[in-house]
Amino acid sequence: MELTKYLCTEVPEIRVQGRVSKRRTRGIPLFWTGSAIEFNITGSEIWLEYTCEHHNGPSFMRVEIDGFDMYRFMLEDGTHKACIMKGFGIEDVKNVRIYRETQASSTVITLDALYTDGEFKQLPDRKYKIEVFGDSVTSGEGLAGAVCLKHWIPAVFSCRGNYALRVANALDADWSIVSQSGWGVFTDWRNNRNNAIPRYYDYVCGPIKSEEQTVLGSQDIFDIENDKTNITIINLGGNDNSAFGGETWVDENGVSHKMSRPDDLYLIVDAVYNFCANIRKRNKNTLILWCYNMLTDGLNDQIIEGVEKYINDSADGKVFTVCIPRADDSMKGSRNHPGTKAHKLYADAILKRLEEIL
Repeated sequence: MELTKYLCTEVPEIRVQGRVSKRRTRGIPLFWTGSAIEFNITGSEIWLEYTCEHHNGPSFMRVEIDGFDMYRFMLEDGTHKACIMKGFGIEDVKNVRIYRETQASSTVITLDALYTDGEFKQLPDRKYKIEVFGDSVTSGEGLAGAVCLKHWIPAVFSCRGNYALRVANALDADWSIVSQSGWGVFTDWRNNRNNAIPRYYDYVCGPIKSEEQTVLGSQDIFDIENDKTNITIINLGGNDNSAFGGETWVDENGVSHKMSRPDDLYLIVDAVYNFCANIRKRNKNTLILWCYNMLTDGLNDQIIEGVEKYINDSADGKVFTVCIPRADDSMKGSRNHPGTKAHKLYADAILKRLEEIL
């Protein structure tokens, strides 16, 4: 049967998962880890046309059909077509998800068109939309590759089994992930204070300022008020803890920065407080759940203090914390990072806490 070409930007039944700009672009850009397009479709065959512009190593994409992995493939530079489904029952309705596996970077990925003999069907509305803010764990570092693989390369990143997606799937929720390896709530692990996730909360994909990504809307203000995120999960603090023992960072003005105990602990408390306040300023209705203890207990007290101080000052009854159990060595993935079993442990703890709250 002849395949029909559909531009991704012109199919109303395609749902974008993850932050994007409102501007019209040549295709649907995938900026963050786990960002995806999702659709229901009949037909026996689908080809994806994508464009990739590599700038920092290879990138990967993953395809799920009806919740199961079909395959993961490395993207080529330029515009190419890849078969993502073939030989399926033509009348059956399939749920298809096409994910960006690697974290946000200057590498551009756009999904341009789909070629299929099928018909797009409307996705059902979902009760929840979650957005998860985090660091390397949330970016899926360690979820691909053997445990013995220690090199920091894009190939070790994946969203397969990621705790954020586990939570979204369990709640039947739409999702968005905003995360960067090594980053924190106030500083990164090397004391670079520019590399703090809350600095970029207001933007589509603020950390990525390349010309190509800017054209696609990375630096646009994200329309948080109309995004309908009603559960916000934060998992930040591990890299801030590492900064206390890390190297000194010298900023663009020649000023040195090095976190020290106990003098600088208040900076973490303030950063936690301010992030909660900014989220609430932009999103009046979202439930905020701050995770702590996942990889270290070094800043548990400061995270709890910052959240509780915000709650007391604002009388905000929709902000909570959850203590995440620590995974053991048997749950490791590559890069000495948590593997899929650890991510299941984390997701179960978050879901249990949400069950108590919702």
